[in-house]
Amino acid sequence: MICGENSHYEACGNACPASCSDRHAPSRCVKPCVETCQCNDKFVLSVDACVPISGCGCQYNGQYYQPNQEFWSDTKCKVLCKCDPTVGIVVCQPSSCKSGQTCMVDNGVLGCYPTTYTTCTLSTCAPSITFDGRAFEFLGTCMYQLVGVTSNDSSLTHFTINAQYVIRGNKAVSQIKDVTFQIHNPTEQRITIRRAIPKQIEVNGILTELPYIQSGDNSPKITVHYNGIVTQIIVDIGLAVSVDHLFSTRVTLPSTYTGAVNGLCGNNNQDPADDLAIEEGLITSSVVEFVKYWKLEEISGCTTENPINPPCTDAQREQYKAETYCGMISNANGPFSLCHGVIDPVPYLENCAHAACKYGGYRPFLCNSIASYVSECQSKGVKIKEWRSPLFCPMTCSQNSHYELCGNGCPNTCYRLSPPSHCVPSCTEGCYCNNGFILSGQDCVPIAQCGCVSNGTYFKADEKFYTDSRCQEICSCGQNNALICQNHVCGLNEECKVTQGRLGCQSKIVGRCTVQGGQHYKTFDGHEFDFHGTCTYTLVKFNNGKHNVSVTMENAPNSRGFVSGPKSVTVQIGENNVRMEIGSECTLMIKNEKYNLPYESRNGQIRVNKEGNNMIFRSFGINLTFSYTRKIKVELLNSFAMSNEVPNSFARSTMVENSIARNTEGICGDFNGELSDDFHFPNGSIANDPAQFGSFWAVAGDWTDCKGCKGTCPQCSPEEEKKASSNSKCGLIRDPLGPFKDCHDVVSPDTYLKDCVNDMCTGDVGDQALCRNLQAYAEECQDAGAIVDGLWRNITSCSLPCPANSHYEQCTKTCDYSCSGLVAESSCTDRCFEGCECDVGYLFDGNKCVTLGQCGCLYNGRYLMADESVVSEDCSQRCTCQAGSVSCLWYNCMEIERCQLRDGIRGCYSRDSECTISSEQHFVTFDGASGMYPSEGAFVMASSCNITRDWCFSVVVDTRKCQTGSSSRKTLHVFTSEGLITANGAQEIWMNGQHLQAQDTFLFDSARVMVSSLNVTIEVVDLITAVLHADGKVTLIAKEKLARDLFGACGNFNGDGNDDLHLDNGTPASSVTYAIYSWTARYFSTCLP
Repeated sequence: MICGENSHYEACGNACPASCSDRHAPSRCVKPCVETCQCNDKFVLSVDACVPISGCGCQYNGQYYQPNQEFWSDTKCKVLCKCDPTVGIVVCQPSSCKSGQTCMVDNGVLGCYPTTYTTCTLSTCAPSITFDGRAFEFLGTCMYQLVGVTSNDSSLTHFTINAQYVIRGNKAVSQIKDVTFQIHNPTEQRITIRRAIPKQIEVNGILTELPYIQSGDNSPKITVHYNGIVTQIIVDIGLAVSVDHLFSTRVTLPSTYTGAVNGLCGNNNQDPADDLAIEEGLITSSVVEFVKYWKLEEISGCTTENPINPPCTDAQREQYKAETYCGMISNANGPFSLCHGVIDPVPYLENCAHAACKYGGYRPFLCNSIASYVSECQSKGVKIKEWRSPLFCPMTCSQNSHYELCGNGCPNTCYRLSPPSHCVPSCTEGCYCNNGFILSGQDCVPIAQCGCVSNGTYFKADEKFYTDSRCQEICSCGQNNALICQNHVCGLNEECKVTQGRLGCQSKIVGRCTVQGGQHYKTFDGHEFDFHGTCTYTLVKFNNGKHNVSVTMENAPNSRGFVSGPKSVTVQIGENNVRMEIGSECTLMIKNEKYNLPYESRNGQIRVNKEGNNMIFRSFGINLTFSYTRKIKVELLNSFAMSNEVPNSFARSTMVENSIARNTEGICGDFNGELSDDFHFPNGSIANDPAQFGSFWAVAGDWTDCKGCKGTCPQCSPEEEKKASSNSKCGLIRDPLGPFKDCHDVVSPDTYLKDCVNDMCTGDVGDQALCRNLQAYAEECQDAGAIVDGLWRNITSCSLPCPANSHYEQCTKTCDYSCSGLVAESSCTDRCFEGCECDVGYLFDGNKCVTLGQCGCLYNGRYLMADESVVSEDCSQRCTCQAGSVSCLWYNCMEIERCQLRDGIRGCYSRDSECTISSEQHFVTFDGASGMYPSEGAFVMASSCNITRDWCFSVVVDTRKCQTGSSSRKTLHVFTSEGLITANGAQEIWMNGQHLQAQDTFLFDSARVMVSSLNVTIEVVDLITAVLHADGKVTLIAKEKLARDLFGACGNFNGDGNDDLHLDNGTPASSVTYAIYSWTARYFSTCLP
């Protein structure tokens, strides 16, 4: 049983609880005990809440009134009474309704109610409309006042409503990012609804779950709740603010505020002619001047100007009034026909066509426009017919919830197990919890998992929070909804403050470890050293108090055999494995499944974005940047806040402090502030040199050499060093008159110059090493706030090629112009980076720039490209992105198929499974794990000996690169019960070492060989088929009977790709590549000189 604040559960409690109206009721009670929630000691029941005895209200004419509650004692609103808690009696005095109010009974309560209401609408994609009906459009990215009270009437509550605008995706449209409601009397309170944190709010800067209810002495009651698809702020003065999921905002005022306000919403005096007022008595005809006047705050880079693109023409808008777009709004036989006589559909049709045109027909904005008409109709009690379908504007609901066209707009919540107060039940479309579940903040949970209420604020189960601004007390919501609090002190190098809506002990220290080019290292404590190694290495690992965390880097060799730089970075957090690869495109793998960028996990704990030339990972106190320059930067907070359920980057934390300092291991050192001990091994001993230290942290088995260059490390000759140090090469970094001159005092060029010269001698052929090092220094300068002259690319051979429909920018915010940014606030950083920016009219779509109409969808934090489908983990559902909306259908594998991941894609695949090595050395196991195949070596791919079922075979692929610079060549060896069959890329065949004469087919008892101009196929009868293609690709096809009975680099064929990342001895491997190395066929020779 869930009990409210200041109460507790009793299995056999008094059936006549003490209340403010009868404090001695328990002593007279003759009823048997009951299971109940009973008020704590020194608390009594006041209506439906337990309050201190001193907080009781008053009795008047047989009725009980709560403290400070006002009511009319007569039927004509002439005598106003109030329960005065200081004396415990009701005090009455003559009064009357204000101008614009009428005395009436509403919902059973007699009072003075507004005679009319007016609404101001600020749309994401249609013209804004003032209280008095004046329409206008503008393109702005600043903070603006929407509404402010100007009246000197002391009986009116003074407030302001402000909005922060941004440009997201479409450069011709500005959208609202944040809406802030601020009330000024008697005490100031600020409530902010942010696009980045849907279904949550900030109250005075602190993130708070919904519903939120606040009332105090002599102050209006404020309720904030989620209603269908909108977040609503309702104030009992008749004010309502509604913000939908695309941040179209509606402000509704009562008639008492007629002519009493100003701002972008106008003055509410029923005269639209003077709505563009900028000063008392001064009216402008310029929308730009009007908007500039109401700009409140100068935000870096913010502008207020006319749209840069020409507006849509009438002909363009007209095409979107067709039935397949917006036409259903006005269709006389359509789903809204019953509403046409109540609300004129024409303005909504026009707005819908306007929105569809501005966004190139992108469905989310079109659907939102139609939904606004639905909302208005339902608010008037009009019945709407089904208008959404799996293919047209489907509504995607979160876990344990479902869509309803006509749901209860005021569902029960964990906050006192009742609907939010001031929420009037009505037929409202939206997502609603399934049976047996109830709203806990933004989630639908079983009732038993409801949380606690403290000081009017709801906290989720197991959530931890601070109760004071000095972080001296921390509380948690424990079992049976009991609050458990204890004293707390922030740790060393921490301070109690609010950061991104979270109050807590925030670290003053950030540890930064960098790896440049896979061989130049700088530890958290600042120790710089070089180490050459072409294996996978642990950069850092630690335990954050909840999970084991590790960051590993896979280095790749260049054509000269030296380190080229990291090809991938893997972050392991508990069971979550995130692999990032940078090549011609960015690749993101989550638990071996491919994801597009950007990515945000369902609970918001992991976020990966592409910003400029970087992949940026953020989670659990780790910020990791992986750059196209092959630079890795790992940032750790000394202590950080972590959450069990973090909806996004701004979510309230459960504040589990854990000092990471002195507890890290790996190449990045121990993060203890001391440079001298960074080469410590876990056993306490110290490495003799960087090579010994780096080799120790290699994540590999004993089958490969991970000990660096062992005394044969590449060195620059005097001639090479002089050439590389010239001002036309690496010397450009330190040139006092060069493009980096303004950065020298901010970021020392010395280390970057040294690394550049070294890499020019030992790195990739050509100017790749030069360009990467120059770009690395440019990035560091930009990160430090220094000015870099972008002409450095023009005076070198380091131009940055950009894909189609994009162009180079020295300072761009990729996320501002992305498809995902159209419908959700970005979780990117606020910084700009060098990179490619999509041209006007195009948006970033993961790895390319597309038109608005070609944008994809966001589905549970996952970005899907247009027409892309994703299959659920058990293959029971297939969800497809079409026209900006995700539709999901039931999906089942056939009898001859099984559900699995293959090459990062989940789906139903033939039970006969494939293992492939592409001509580009990309490798995929039978169970779908993927990675890069080594360029040299002989490896056992698949082998099985089953005595009881009378079969035995082994397939070996031998890849050789016997001359420097030559391409790899593959030979296929298949061992059967009859011996060894060998085939090479020239279609030559050997049987037990004997060369066979050329023919199309060779038949043996246990196998057959088929030769064509395209490939050689060796089939071990009814077991496995190996194909060597002319282009070097190798394909192995295993019959279902071999499932779980195989071993080798291709895996065990058990349907689980995760266990393919194991060595031949069963221990985990850092990557598929190193798993392959463990299956080296040592009975084959290596290349001879």
